[in-house]
Amino acid sequence: MAPLKAPGSDGYHTLFFQNQWDFIGGDVCHWVKGIFAGRQIDQELNNTLIVLIPKKENPEDFSQFRPISLCSVLYKLIMKVIANRFKVIFPKLISQEQAGFIAGHNISDNIILAQEVIHSMRCKRKNNS
Repeated sequence: MAPLKAPGSDGYHTLFFQNQWDFIGGDVCHWVKGIFAGRQIDQELNNTLIVLIPKKENPEDFSQFRPISLCSVLYKLIMKVIANRFKVIFPKLISQEQAGFIAGHNISDNIILAQEVIHSMRCKRKNNS
């Protein structure tokens, strides 16, 4: 995580955790293990602030803003651990043919395959007529 990205509702940057890890690392690891053991994430840490950043000076409508989500570093940490765990099991759960939203897969490959199948079927139909 980038050290100085905008902090979440708790106000702590990633840099704080990096600089203070010797003091708080044990507590953070204990907290993360507790979450995976079934403890609820504190409501304050689960909050996400959505902030509109203007794309240009003096914006006049919503299309001239870019929304960003500000999540706490601890929430991002939990989500990163979950995502990394899923990366290990996804190949066993998701078909090789699944293309969208899978790293290293490209949905356009499936689109081209579908077009080729349709083309082949049309050619066979013409030859049989």
